[in-house]
Amino acid sequence: MARKTKAEAEATRQHLLDAAEQVFFENGVSGTSLDQIARRAGVTRGAVYWHFANKVSLLEALIQRVRLPLQQMLDELSGSCQESRPLDSLKRTLKEALLRCETPHMQRVYTIIIFRCEFFDQLSDECREHEYTEEANRIFTTQFSRAQKLGQLREGVCPQQAANTFYHFLNGLLRDWLLSHEPYSISETGGSMIDLLLDSFSA
Repeated sequence: MARKTKAEAEATRQHLLDAAEQVFFENGVSGTSLDQIARRAGVTRGAVYWHFANKVSLLEALIQRVRLPLQQMLDELSGSCQESRPLDSLKRTLKEALLRCETPHMQRVYTIIIFRCEFFDQLSDECREHEYTEEANRIFTTQFSRAQKLGQLREGVCPQQAANTFYHFLNGLLRDWLLSHEPYSISETGGSMIDLLLDSFSA
């Protein structure tokens, strides 16, 4: 019975996150109340407080859930640091990450995080975007530095500058995709751009 109760509690928690995702996307974070989320989920306000202390903790849980694919990408890149073709590894992993992003669920949550969230100053350090930015830049720099040591980076290209350029390109690509009035495949369009950009850095 205890195991079933725990499973049911987790199912309710996920259901609340799904409801929050929908309402945050429609109204923005500041324009959403816990009552609205409870009604969308078909539960009481008390059920919301059983799982989340407040709206900020609910938002943090939503961010952690959607950032798992991003963390997976960074882990994969970190684990590939000994491969003989680091830029090819970077291409492959990032294209797979773009493909994982290409779902309505991911698109909604990234829209909330980037455009409809006014609470970043209240989030825990673990959820702040700059930590992921720093980790991504560090891993990208490692890949470009290895390419340079292996003679695979074009002469005159600084690994740190290449990493910064690449990060800002990806950030701009994601924002353009989220804002576009004409839907397009970020994995197809972004994949071609990744090839073009990384090939311009290659020796």
